[in-house]
Amino acid sequence: MNDNPKSGANGDAAAWYARLQADDATLQDRRAFAQWHDADPEHQRAWAAVRHADTNIGHVAHDPAIQAMLSDALAIPSRRGSLWKGLAAAAAMVATVGGASILLWQRLDVPPSPQMASIREFRTETGGRSTVRLPDGSVVTLDTESVVRVPDWGAERRVTLVGGRAFFKVAKDAAHPFVVTAGGNSVTALGTAFDVRVEPGRFGVALVEGRVRVETPAAKRTTILDPGGTLIAEGRAIRLAQGEADQATGWLAHRLTFDEAPLDHVVAEMNRYSERKLILNDTALRSRKISGVFHTGEPTTLAAALERSRIARIVQDDDQRIVLTRY
Repeated sequence: MNDNPKSGANGDAAAWYARLQADDATLQDRRAFAQWHDADPEHQRAWAAVRHADTNIGHVAHDPAIQAMLSDALAIPSRRGSLWKGLAAAAAMVATVGGASILLWQRLDVPPSPQMASIREFRTETGGRSTVRLPDGSVVTLDTESVVRVPDWGAERRVTLVGGRAFFKVAKDAAHPFVVTAGGNSVTALGTAFDVRVEPGRFGVALVEGRVRVETPAAKRTTILDPGGTLIAEGRAIRLAQGEADQATGWLAHRLTFDEAPLDHVVAEMNRYSERKLILNDTALRSRKISGVFHTGEPTTLAAALERSRIARIVQDDDQRIVLTRY
């Protein structure tokens, strides 16, 4: 991929990362990347390092020293012709700052790309929440442990939910559709309010108002949702329901509602909002079905309710965890 041999596998991996993150990345690009990746173990090592750095960037992305380095790197003028139209001006490199592995954008001999040079990333940590107002007036609320990326816009207002969950209150603009991509799927709206969640193997949409068009390529399906409707996609399987949007968006009011849900699922959801984790040390307890409404960030409330109901008892309780076993 790189026409400068001195930059080596690390530079190539960085430039591939930039290319594959661009909105105009093609199927041919992905096939070429796969060919490069599989051709040499050193390529695989370099790619793994870039991906690892990307995972950890949120911890230091707003550090003033890092931001200064990013500005300096992006300011270096290009000395070569185009390698790819739209390839990023900055390519990723791994660095260590304050003991944390991060992803920096370092100038290589590749031309500027508006798409990568201007992508903004917003993320929340465990128990966190963040509200972002976009240039068009749309508002995005990020749930705990979530990541959203927003590139500069053209004919479409495009946002990527990399992981977690977010609620979108979209400003009306019929000439510029608002598109949220997540896990290979997309949600398109003109003026509406909806919730999107993505996690490994699962994608969900809950519509509060307006209408959205949901594209789920794995299921080869396009679905129009009406207010109150929800869609959950797991591989090729699609589940639609009406009247469940309020429950799905309860997190906006710091509320999680469960209806005959397995306890291991309930615990996993509660643990997303707290550094103090609930732990089930009994296999039979994990499949026990429960119903209830619980406040996010309060694991002790769930633990106490389980004890009162004689479903589980607390056998350990400290600053890091609450361990439960069945009665």
